[in-house]
Amino acid sequence: MKNLKKALLAFVPTLLFPFSSIAGSGSAIVSHWSATDSTLRPTHIYISNINDNPVNVAVTFFDKNGNKISSANYVNFTSGNTTLEANSTGYVTIQSASLNYGYAVINWKDLPEHDNSVSLVAYALRIVTNTSSQNGNASIQINNGAPF
Repeated sequence: MKNLKKALLAFVPTLLFPFSSIAGSGSAIVSHWSATDSTLRPTHIYISNINDNPVNVAVTFFDKNGNKISSANYVNFTSGNTTLEANSTGYVTIQSASLNYGYAVINWKDLPEHDNSVSLVAYALRIVTNTSSQNGNASIQINNGAPF
C-alpha cells in the first residue's frame, strides 16, 4: 500500500498539469573546425531549423587545447544571436588570425510553448584555400546528416 501511494504521488502532477510538458532539446558535435588567416580560411557551420517553431541555438567552440572560444560570428539569427526562426537557415563562422582548430557543440532548446523531438539539421564547411585563382572546401558532416 505504501508503494502504491508513492506511485500515485509521482503520477498525480502529470494528471493535474497535463500541458506542462518539458520543452524539447538536443545537441550534436562538430568533430572538427579549423581557421587561419583571419577571413581567408574560416569554418562555417550551417544550421537549419526544420520545424514550424523558432528554437534557441547555441554553438560553443573549443580550441585544440579544450579552451572555449567566443569569437564566432552568427548570421541570420535573432534575439542576440540565439534564436533561429522557423524553417530558416543561419550559419556561424569561426575565424582566427593564426592557425587554430578544435571541435564545437551545437545545442538547441525549444521555446517554452513548444515541444519538438528534433529541430535541427547541420553541416560544416571548411574553407581550405581561398585565393583569386584557387578555392578549396571541405565538408564536415554533423550527426551523419540526420536531424537532432
